[in-house]
Amino acid sequence: MDQKKQEKTLILQRKYGGLGDHLFYSYIPRIAKETEVCKNVFISNFSEFRHPDYKRFVWEKNPCTDGSMDEEGVEKDISLEERPDRNILDMIMLRLSLDDGQRFHEPELYFTPKYKKELENKSVYDTNYVSLVDHFE
Repeated sequence: MDQKKQEKTLILQRKYGGLGDHLFYSYIPRIAKETEVCKNVFISNFSEFRHPDYKRFVWEKNPCTDGSMDEEGVEKDISLEERPDRNILDMIMLRLSLDDGQRFHEPELYFTPKYKKELENKSVYDTNYVSLVDHFE
């Protein structure tokens, strides 16, 4: 294994603070380490979070992240072009120069919610939904 390759550090930064915005990148630390492109993956403290729980649920519980740091990170804009051979998460991975050879990735969340009987068979409607779908290239 190439020593220089193994020492690389990836710092991810999210400028959009929604839960979905962070989940788009949630699998990247695992891919970076499994492909041995990066030894360490950090989350930039300059990332936006609409709610502090997003940082805890998506990043602090992610076993493939090595914490956070006060440095600017990378973030790749994605195109919403339709591609039958990949999804948005794949496009992010490829724009970060990572590739595990698989396609149609899904977000990864390392959080196990506590079961609440009173919420069984209930639906949740988020009235605070905000989307800037036109911010993509």
